[in-house]
Amino acid sequence: MNAVTSNGLVYAAPIPTATSTGGPSTPSPSAAPNSFVTGASIDTVTLDFARISILYIFQSTTLNTAVMAQERIQGLLAMATFSKTRFNVSGPIAIDFAALTLDLGNGTVVGGRGARAPS
Repeated sequence: MNAVTSNGLVYAAPIPTATSTGGPSTPSPSAAPNSFVTGASIDTVTLDFARISILYIFQSTTLNTAVMAQERIQGLLAMATFSKTRFNVSGPIAIDFAALTLDLGNGTVVGGRGARAPS
């Protein structure tokens, strides 16, 4: 999936690909655990994590901090390829796209691959 923006929001847009019969098809969003970036595409797990991270930052800090983080994350996702996976997005707040963690810089780290919401 490609990261696409509209009115300042990041969302996934399917990329049509040619099939063996020549007709278009939409690729499956399956990816290896750490292959969140492959060429110019970003998987849906990474996009969902980015969206949820912005909401968590907004809930835990201020609107201004969440807006700055959203702009930084949007810029990172627009690059589509990275040489590293952990980025500071607003002050001490850091996001790690490979580990799927969000570090608020105050000792609070949330998320992680395989993390489940409490029942």
